[in-house]
Amino acid sequence: MGRGADKACRRYYCSAGKEFGLEQVRLMRQADYLIRLGLLDRLQQMIERGEQDFESLKARLALKNFFVPGGISDHFKVLVQQKNLGT
Repeated sequence: MGRGADKACRRYYCSAGKEFGLEQVRLMRQADYLIRLGLLDRLQQMIERGEQDFESLKARLALKNFFVPGGISDHFKVLVQQKNLGT
């Protein structure tokens, strides 16, 4: 997706949220969002446990793939919106 298409998507989703009283908090790459959620810490914990079974290896490789430059997470964005509920 080119930059023009990315900007058009951004405008569409942000304006669609406004119709429901939502405001944009942040738009970021999926990889950045997952890092903020602690995915790298989880990966580090898995490595430190040193589990060598097939399922653990498969899980670690799947997590690593989120951070490979040009990988799947570079093609997805996360839009965080909020609504003022008048608290």
